[in-house]
Amino acid sequence: MVFNPLVYETRSIRSVVDIVGAEKVLFVSDFPLLIYPRKCRKKEFELFITDIRQNAGLNEEEWTKVMYDNANKLLSQAKRK
Repeated sequence: MVFNPLVYETRSIRSVVDIVGAEKVLFVSDFPLLIYPRKCRKKEFELFITDIRQNAGLNEEEWTKVMYDNANKLLSQAKRK
């Protein structure tokens, strides 16, 4: 799995997927490490996810892998051990 070290730079997700493939990228978050976006006064995780959805440049299959399938696969492997 690859972790994106570029906090809140949603376009970098596209680059990571291009380099290693969507099947090796897992979305994780320690939100709200910073208030996002910086202009907001309160923490809104929905804005964060919407920004990723609209600006990361992932197609539907990639989105599903990164946001759901890869986590399910990882957890199911852990359960079997």
